[in-house]
Amino acid sequence: MKTNSKGTGMNRSWMLCMAWLVVTSSMAVAQSVDLWVLDGDTDSVLGLDASGAIVSTVALPGDGAGTAVTHDGAAWISIPAEQLIVKVDVDGIAVSVSPPEPVLALAVAADGSFWGVSNVSSEAFHFDDSGVWLETATVGSVPFALAIDGVGRVWVTNAFGNSVTRIDIDGSTAEFPVGFYPTGIAAHPGGNVWVIEKTGITILAGDGSVVSTQAVGSFPRGVTVALDGDVWVSDQGAHSVLQFDSAGQLLDEHTVGYVPWGISASGDGSVSVLCGYSGEVFRLDDDGAVLAVTAVGYPNAIGDLSGLQLAMTVLPEEDFDGDSAANMIESVNGTDPLDAGSQPVSFVRGDASRDGVVDIVDVFVILGHGDAPVCQEALDVDDSGMIDLADAANLLSYLFMGGASPAAPFPAASYDSSPASGYPCEG
Repeated sequence: MKTNSKGTGMNRSWMLCMAWLVVTSSMAVAQSVDLWVLDGDTDSVLGLDASGAIVSTVALPGDGAGTAVTHDGAAWISIPAEQLIVKVDVDGIAVSVSPPEPVLALAVAADGSFWGVSNVSSEAFHFDDSGVWLETATVGSVPFALAIDGVGRVWVTNAFGNSVTRIDIDGSTAEFPVGFYPTGIAAHPGGNVWVIEKTGITILAGDGSVVSTQAVGSFPRGVTVALDGDVWVSDQGAHSVLQFDSAGQLLDEHTVGYVPWGISASGDGSVSVLCGYSGEVFRLDDDGAVLAVTAVGYPNAIGDLSGLQLAMTVLPEEDFDGDSAANMIESVNGTDPLDAGSQPVSFVRGDASRDGVVDIVDVFVILGHGDAPVCQEALDVDDSGMIDLADAANLLSYLFMGGASPAAPFPAASYDSSPASGYPCEG
């Protein structure tokens, strides 16, 4: 690891610890732009809203390549041919910096700093949140893309090295062999790292060991993790996207435009696919149904185009939209961590009647008497994932025999950190 003499020269472990102090307050994201998409035909970056409409256009000084959305909804964009990195928001270019070498892909870290990879010298560069170069790490042959995991480690695909380099918090590096021509990479909130190769997918554990490998698609290229934890892969050879569960099981394949490459999930559960040769951005719902198709001259980009990967994987305990629900709490409850108008319902477990008091009335509601409950999670007194007679018995024991209290959230209303499937809480 080499440190830039003009940078801080600080140990990265110390810097990462400071990062958690820096971001302890809520960081509200102005999310009028839901997705930043580069247009290679016009050398510009387009801001798309959640409906797919173009709401912002910013001219760039060249053809952009990598994109990484920041905590505040702006985006760092690399322009390799001009050896520039710029930061854009809806008002235009806010910052422009010259990296040591042309940079391709980018990824934002917990403290707002960011990393970029250069396929000129096979190095990764670390910049502070204003774009000042801090340090350099040597990676494998022809780095292509990168991702940052939940503990702050940087993972880089080496396209010609058929490997992945991990840059650890202390600055040390390790290289792990994968399949042929690895390109896209995503760090899953569950801890594994997905690597997309020319003929398939390799899933790595945090220690670099192979969890699984499989041959899929005809030329998979990009990858993103959706709000519900499913993993979506663009397959440029088949003009489709592949949808997997978090364990790597193929769930479905969805047809999109011609030569899909860039792919990015949004906070509302949708996934956007950039189809360069057909000049289209497809927005799909979580079942693959087409929500919108936006015409763009030549859409392209590598990286986190919405900020969702930053919210879910890098900073899951933070509250990006300022609605008092942590990013990951929103994710597991199916609400948007980037939109303050979308948040989970808080409740008190055991308050089945939702009258603000846990009492004998709630026992009768659990047993099926009275109006249908609007928050079924509140009936699951022991948080077993099932609503049954044990819940009524446990609540009776708590109320009259000094038994164990209901599971959290209790006694104050809050959000469920592990909601059970099929038990909605609507109000």
